[in-house]
Amino acid sequence: MPDDDYDPFANREVKKPLSNALFIVHLLKGAIGTGVLAMPECFKNAGLFSGTIILCISAVIIIHCMLLIVTIQNDRAKMMKVPIVTYGQAMKFSLEGGPMFFRPLAPVSLFIIDIYLSAYHLGTCIVYAVFMGVNVKQIFDEYVFHLDERLWMLIIMPFEMLLNCLRDLKVLAPVSTLANIIMFTGIGIIMYYVFIDLPGIEGRNLFGTPLTWPGILGTATFSLSPVALVLTLESQMKTPQSYGGWFGVLNIGMVCVTLLNVFVAYFGYQKYGEDTLSSLSLNIPQDSIIAHVVRCLYSLVIYMTYAVQFYVPYDIIWHRYTEPKVKSHTLLWDYVFKMSMVIVTFLMAIGIPLLGLFLSLVGALRALMSIVFPALMSICHYYPDRYGPYKIYLWKDILVFIAGMGILLCGTVSCIYNIVISLKKYHEDKAAGKLD
Repeated sequence: MPDDDYDPFANREVKKPLSNALFIVHLLKGAIGTGVLAMPECFKNAGLFSGTIILCISAVIIIHCMLLIVTIQNDRAKMMKVPIVTYGQAMKFSLEGGPMFFRPLAPVSLFIIDIYLSAYHLGTCIVYAVFMGVNVKQIFDEYVFHLDERLWMLIIMPFEMLLNCLRDLKVLAPVSTLANIIMFTGIGIIMYYVFIDLPGIEGRNLFGTPLTWPGILGTATFSLSPVALVLTLESQMKTPQSYGGWFGVLNIGMVCVTLLNVFVAYFGYQKYGEDTLSSLSLNIPQDSIIAHVVRCLYSLVIYMTYAVQFYVPYDIIWHRYTEPKVKSHTLLWDYVFKMSMVIVTFLMAIGIPLLGLFLSLVGALRALMSIVFPALMSICHYYPDRYGPYKIYLWKDILVFIAGMGILLCGTVSCIYNIVISLKKYHEDKAAGKLD
């Protein structure tokens, strides 16, 4: 049982704590990215009304799980009388005290979670490096000169290294604020085109079919579950007591993220119907100046967002595993480590063809971290006699666990299918000499 006499929040020592406003600023930047522009295509398949319902239900489940993780972390911190317990540690300790058949998983759970969270966010950074190289190439090809996208990545890399010299989230706050302003400007430009001569919903797919509904689940989980970023932000808060509650910063931030996704997806599909493309930005006239402005804006946003996403694996790998082993010149080795990680992400983006497809599989596994593991952790944490009347919390966790496994299965199968198809086409094009 948690020790109510010990307050882990009062014993936390954070060098540069984040205010509630900065928490929301970083959350918006980390959770709203290019994924929001892919939502209209999901609504095209799932249906206008059913897509809205599925997206909102997914958001409720994901927000609940993020609240659940931090609640259990703080309970464990009280039990151990330490200021903070990480997600991996909370999972490990919960499994150790849970039902017997879960206990063998405890020793490896901490490393599995840390490795996955690091791999996922480093993978996101690699995708961002590719995105920047491709978009900068398209802009310069149109107006200045032609250069291979891989060379553009090498040119961008030193600038990204410079941005990542900023050492903590509070210093990154102005970067996130500027990125949010630019991002919302880009979305505003796209939505301006959407609302020009906006048609009614006649002829639109309103409810889809049960076979088309699973397609939205993977994208919704990707767009609405920045679990590692949220936990990192919570650990840096000045007033972590403000994290939960009906009007806590998590609920406020995630409601804004969810409403924006629904808004863009609903009206984007209502506007373009069956002509809706994989990214809503592709539906605006591609030969117009506005299209290139949007491309420039999003490239700049991704350049800034890279630093926010990068902080998560840096925090895990450096602070938990590497820094304790450094005996001298800690600051120097900190920068060497950081710059090396940035270089590795860019070199992988440059050197491995179709890397993004395999990273999308890592993204599909996000349901494990954001839904499946929190439900499992809750089952073990409250074992054996704290499930409430009629074991209502146990049944709730079982339902969440089943929902998470369903989302995981749908997303994984879809990603593997796309990988197989794309690899087949890649090898066919290579054999035909189209990639030379």
